[in-house]
Amino acid sequence: MIDLNQLLHLSTLEYTIIALLLISFIIQQLYIWNVYGRVAFYKKNKKFVPPVDRDGVSIVICVRNEKDLLEKNLPLFLAQNYPNYEVVLVNDCSEDDSELLLGVMKAQYINLEVRHIPKDDKFQHGKPMALGVGIKAAKYDWLVFADIDCTPHSEWLSRMRENFTAKTSVVLGYASYPKASKLIRCDIFYSALHYLGFALMKKPYMANGKNYAYRRKLFFDSKGFDIRMTREREDIVFVNKITNKTNTLVELRPSSFIKSSRQLTYKDWIQYKKERKASFRFYGSKKKHPAFLNSCSILLFAIAIVLLCTHGILLSALAGVFLLIHLISLIIVLAKACKKLMERRLFTNLLFYSILMPFVSIMICLQRNR
Repeated sequence: MIDLNQLLHLSTLEYTIIALLLISFIIQQLYIWNVYGRVAFYKKNKKFVPPVDRDGVSIVICVRNEKDLLEKNLPLFLAQNYPNYEVVLVNDCSEDDSELLLGVMKAQYINLEVRHIPKDDKFQHGKPMALGVGIKAAKYDWLVFADIDCTPHSEWLSRMRENFTAKTSVVLGYASYPKASKLIRCDIFYSALHYLGFALMKKPYMANGKNYAYRRKLFFDSKGFDIRMTREREDIVFVNKITNKTNTLVELRPSSFIKSSRQLTYKDWIQYKKERKASFRFYGSKKKHPAFLNSCSILLFAIAIVLLCTHGILLSALAGVFLLIHLISLIIVLAKACKKLMERRLFTNLLFYSILMPFVSIMICLQRNR
C-alpha cells in the first residue's frame, strides 16, 4: 500500500521532481498517442474519393556520378503502372559515363526527358539548382520527387497520384533505408513518425526528399527555392513553406513506399542531421522545431525517473508505475507503426533508440555546420 501520509510530507525538491515527472510524462503520452499513433493506427478516410481522371505526372530525379544506379533503377521509374507520365532526369555535373548511358536510354524510352548541367569549377551549386532545372523542364503540373538510389513498386506512382485532388497541393510518402545500420534506420523511422504524424494532425512541416509530391504551379507561385540555401535541405525548407493544414495529404499504403538501396554511412547521416538543423532558420514561425519538445520531454522524463529512484522506496515505486505505463504505451504504438510502415524487424531497436534520441539531438546541436 502507498503511504499517503508520507506523500503529503515530501520536501519541496521532491514535489518539484514529481511535477517534472508528470509534465514530461503527459507530453510523452501526447507524442506517443497523438503523433506516432496517428501513423500507427492510420486508415484512409472512407469519405475520400480518388480522382477518376488520369492527368499527367512528372517524376523529377537528380543524379550526379551514379551510372550504375541509373542502369539498375531508372527502368523501374520508367515502367510504372500509370498511363500518362514522364521522368525528368537531371544529370548534374556527372563526370562518369552517365551522359552516354542516358543518351542510349533516351532512345529506348519515349517518356524520359533528360537535362544536363555541365561541370563548372567557377560556379558551384547544390541540389536545389538541379531540382529547379528539372521542375522547369517538367510539362505536367503534378511533380513527384525521388532519388535514383530508390527502388519503387510498380504501383508507386498510381498510389501517390490517387491523392492529387482539387484541394491538395502536397502529398507526403514514406521512404526507408534497409541497407543502413539499425541506429540510422531507427532515427529515420522516428523522423518519419514525426513529420507524417504532424501532417496527419493538419500541421505539416517537412518531407523526405525521396518520396513526396507537389504542384508545379505552387513552386512558381512561391518563387521557388530560397537562394540563400547552401547547406540546407530543400525538401525540408520548401515543403515547410508551402504546406498548410488544408493542402497536404499523407499516403501510407505499402505499395507507395520507397526503398533506398544506398548504404547510408554514419558520416552521411550526421551530415543529413546537420543539414536539418541548419534548415530550421528558414522555417515559418509556427513550424519551428516541431520535434524539439519531444526530445526535451524524453530527457526530462528520464532525469525525473532517476532522481525519484534516489529518494526512497515510495517514490521509486511511483517512478516505476509511470515508467511502466510509458513503456506499455510505447510498445503498443511502435508495434503498430512498425507493421504499418513495413519495418517489423526494427521494433526492439526502436525501444532502445527512444532513450538515445535526446542525446543524439544534443550531439547534433553542439556540432558546427561545415
